[in-house]
Amino acid sequence: DGWWGYQAQTPPLVHDGKVFLMQPGFPGIAAVDAADGRLLWKQPLVGPRRLVGLAGAGDAARLVVETADGILACDPRDGSTRMLLEARDGPGDFWLGIAPTRLVGSPLATADGQVVAMVQQRRADTAATNMLDVAVVWVDVATGALQKTAAVPSLAGKPPWAGPLTVADGRLWTLAHAYAADMRRALWELAPTPVP
Repeated sequence: DGWWGYQAQTPPLVHDGKVFLMQPGFPGIAAVDAADGRLLWKQPLVGPRRLVGLAGAGDAARLVVETADGILACDPRDGSTRMLLEARDGPGDFWLGIAPTRLVGSPLATADGQVVAMVQQRRADTAATNMLDVAVVWVDVATGALQKTAAVPSLAGKPPWAGPLTVADGRLWTLAHAYAADMRRALWELAPTPVP
């Protein structure tokens, strides 16, 4: 697995008098007091990738962390974590051997307490299991509940390519194409539909 050691250079995040740190060479996340640098807590993580940001406010605020196993919500008060979105498709699965994860691009943490992520999904038709579609999911960081989903209909490939996600004036955008090898990209605005 050539991705085993990937970890982004993540800028520190400051919130509520604490500085949250996640850097290559330290396999986890740590909180230090912003006033005196005293270590408040540290939480080891398996396969840490990046500190995405802070979602929500008050006691419901959570740090959003991407790891090799998926997207976690980390309580900024004590470092306890909860899995929000699994990156693997099943136990020990290397995601069809075409990608290290079913996550596409980097997720977003939102002020209203959600994480927004793009995921590759296998086709339901067993004859087309090597064909993938892309969907955008909105997950509540406090409860882990799937809130909304949006299919990206033109993204079907081996594998498709999408990202990065960005938000502007409350609208969600991404660049995408059905085939990763094709350098042309389409600009999409993504609009959610409620989960039934």
